[in-house]
Order: sequence, then structure tokens, then C-alpha cells
Amino acid sequence: MEGFKYALGQNFDYIFEMDADFSHHPGDIPIMLEKIKGCDVVIGSRYLKESKIVDWGIERTIFSRFANFYARMILGIPTSDYTNGYRCYRRAVLEDIDWDKIGARGYIVLSEMAYQIFQKGYTFGEVPIVFVNRRRGESNLTLKEIINAFVSVLRVKWK
Repeated sequence: MEGFKYALGQNFDYIFEMDADFSHHPGDIPIMLEKIKGCDVVIGSRYLKESKIVDWGIERTIFSRFANFYARMILGIPTSDYTNGYRCYRRAVLEDIDWDKIGARGYIVLSEMAYQIFQKGYTFGEVPIVFVNRRRGESNLTLKEIINAFVSVLRVKWK
């Protein structure tokens, strides 16, 4: 969230977020910039027909699919990938977020932001990506984080 606030202090029309572990390829940025001409937020999705996930085990794949299905059922945002952090936002979208109402921490921040954006009537688009399992660092996905994420989706909905 601090990165978004920093970016809003600059003169950018579009603001990107992406993982710093080499899971997201910067070569997708032009495709995302083209897509955002017709919507307000673009998500680099792992779950479109043309997308691909490289080097994920079956457990991680099942968990991610279930987490996305669960979030979609609870929040109703028309997107296939709630949990991927490769996104492009129009500046106006981030300017309209009530940052003080983002109470989540960890992965769920993405869903909380998306839900607030969706409730304000902004539109989402998706582009297919090749998502490669992290090349640097270690996952901070723990059982505690998983439980927190599932409970937090309910909190986001009921806020």
C-alpha cells in the first residue's frame, strides 16, 4: 500500500504492481497497457485459457484454484484471478481508494482493494500470462496466512 501511495505522488497515468521474485515477466506490460484502454484495472491472470503456470506443485495449484473460486463466490468480482499481484491500475482508481478502510494484511489486501474498486463501479480486464514459480526468495504462505485469508474474505464482504 505504501508503494501505491508513493506512486500516486508521482505523475503516472498507470500504476503497476508485480512480484519481486521473478514470477511475473515485464514483457507482459505492453499487453496490459493495451488492455487498460478498455477498462480500469487489468490483472495478469494465471487462469485464462491461454495462461500457463510453470513449476507449481499440485498442492499449490489446488490451493490457489480453491482460493480464487472461494473469493469469486463470496465477493462476486468478475475476474478469474483474485490472488495474483500482477496488475495495472488507472491512476484515478487508486486515487479513489479509501486506504484507511483497507484493514487486511498479506495476500488478502489484493482482494480487499479489488472489492472496494468493484463496489465503486470500476471495470476489470484480464490478460493471460505465463506465471513462473518464484526464482528468488521463499513463500510466506503459511497455514496461518491461509486461514487468515479465508476468514478475511468474509470480513471484506461484510464490512
